[in-house]
Amino acid sequence: MSSEAQQTTRRTEYAVKKKTAFNTAVSNIMEIIGWLLLALMTSIVMEWIGMSFIWDDQGVEHSRSMIMKELSYINNETKLRYAGGQTPAIVAKNFATSTDYYLYEWTRIRDFLAWVVASPDTGSGAMFYLKKLVLGVSDYIAAAINTTQVFSIRLAVAFMSFPLFLLVGTVALIDGMVERELRRYGGANESAYIYHNVKPWAKPVMIGAFVLYLGYPDSIHPNVILVPFVTAYGVVVFVVAKTFKKFL
Repeated sequence: MSSEAQQTTRRTEYAVKKKTAFNTAVSNIMEIIGWLLLALMTSIVMEWIGMSFIWDDQGVEHSRSMIMKELSYINNETKLRYAGGQTPAIVAKNFATSTDYYLYEWTRIRDFLAWVVASPDTGSGAMFYLKKLVLGVSDYIAAAINTTQVFSIRLAVAFMSFPLFLLVGTVALIDGMVERELRRYGGANESAYIYHNVKPWAKPVMIGAFVLYLGYPDSIHPNVILVPFVTAYGVVVFVVAKTFKKFL
């Protein structure tokens, strides 16, 4: 094969790999967005079910109180400041406000609902029944909007907790590699059984923390869910690093 043909083949292979990597990245992003939208819809449906059967005495006030509680959990437990002096609570609140704007203001959903409610009461026709329907489910619409803000606050907290997973994972990895070196130079026996059975749990443990936290139907301190899962993630990383084969 000539030099020119080889270069053409290399360029073709590089273009295919680049396109594949781009498609994979886009696919992963779309998958994450899809899962987030599904989690949001699940949260809204669970709030509606709770309004109807569990906390029916509170009604829409349940979702309103959740917003204040979620923000108070963040504000009371940390003195951390980001660029510009913003606290995590302010960051989470701003993110929730932005999400609310793009989902309900930018899409004109609020304007449409206000237009329906303000329409003349003709006593008949499609607009009459649409207005009657909107007024009948107004509390559920308000609960959906409030639940979206709660979800956004929790999503911001989940994003800000990534460094915690990274820190614990790094410490666990270093500690596990030290144990691996001691085992390697000590000539101890090794078994791949533990390594291959524990390794697949790393990703589910991290994802499970966020899924449970985002979908929990009531107010809950983030530490109640995140700390146990972070600890479990550190244990998994430590065991995987410790039981990795002695020789690369």
